[in-house]
Amino acid sequence: MQNSTHLLIPKLSFQLLVKDILKEMEAKEEERGTSSYKGELHTNLPEDPDLGRNRFAVRMETNALLALHEAAEMYLVGILEEKQDGNLCAVHNKRVTLMPRDMSLVGRLRRVKIQADKEPAPQ
Repeated sequence: MQNSTHLLIPKLSFQLLVKDILKEMEAKEEERGTSSYKGELHTNLPEDPDLGRNRFAVRMETNALLALHEAAEMYLVGILEEKQDGNLCAVHNKRVTLMPRDMSLVGRLRRVKIQADKEPAPQ
């Protein structure tokens, strides 16, 4: 479990990663001709040195980027917690190596716990 509530991934690094992913997605959509962007092309934008032509302006509100950042970190922390629980399963089976079946067991046990938490208490 995470001991602190502050973000672990630096904000600037995350912003650059999101920007790179958006650029890559836009380029792939344009190649396929499936771009869903319906806005106007801003011709006053500088040329993109990677593609050599004007690009659409992709903007994201600060709160949206922060929400994406928090969700990404929660997802990664969840994966690491599952891996840690999977490692406990491996140790319980007297193994050092984490195997897919350990992770599968962790997933099954977590689903059972979630379903038990959702069921109403007996009266």
